[in-house]
Amino acid sequence: MTRHRLRWLMVAVLAVGVAGLVVTWWGGYMGFQAARIGRPTKVPRLHGLTAEAVIAELGPPARDYEFAIGDAVAWVEFRIELHNFYPPSDPRSAAVPIRECQWDYPGHHLAAWFHRVDGQWIVLDTGQWPEGFEF
Repeated sequence: MTRHRLRWLMVAVLAVGVAGLVVTWWGGYMGFQAARIGRPTKVPRLHGLTAEAVIAELGPPARDYEFAIGDAVAWVEFRIELHNFYPPSDPRSAAVPIRECQWDYPGHHLAAWFHRVDGQWIVLDTGQWPEGFEF
């Protein structure tokens, strides 16, 4: 085999390997793991980011809500873990404002819950769930 062909073969093998790594990373990055396993999961890499940073990365959310922790009307089962951060037994929790943004992807959905820290919306918790999942 000539040096030229050997070099192109090495480049091709490297390109296929890199492409495989990118596809594997992108699948995990966008949450296809949640869709594959069929249950809700967290997205810890978003925790602690500002709303601006999350929206810059994920694009505009399909849905954007604001509610207070104490607003009983706003509670559905998939939001229940927010009580781990702001327990209903603490009277100060009731007035805490929460912003919820949701994104839709093929096969799954993602939500980020933000609370106000020093005047900025910061990710408090996240959840992603497969399309059709019943809470």
